[in-house]
Amino acid sequence: MTEDVLVAAEKAGVVTLTTEGKILNYLNDNGTACVKEVMYDLDASYRGFYIALERLKLANVVRSEISPQDKRVRLLFLNLGAQPE
Repeated sequence: MTEDVLVAAEKAGVVTLTTEGKILNYLNDNGTACVKEVMYDLDASYRGFYIALERLKLANVVRSEISPQDKRVRLLFLNLGAQPE
């Protein structure tokens, strides 16, 4: 995990061994990815993944957008430069 990801995780109160940390690490290593891909690759439960993802979105560390190519797909992005709202 890069230093900027670790700093953002610490500011958001994310422990890197949790599902939140695994999501951050995955996005840091692989770049933008769809929700289903990340959930599958992390072998996370549906409920646990979405709880973790929501915490990261509330902390403004991760953002999600609808894919321009396929409106059924949500893409996840690291949002490290943004400040919490």
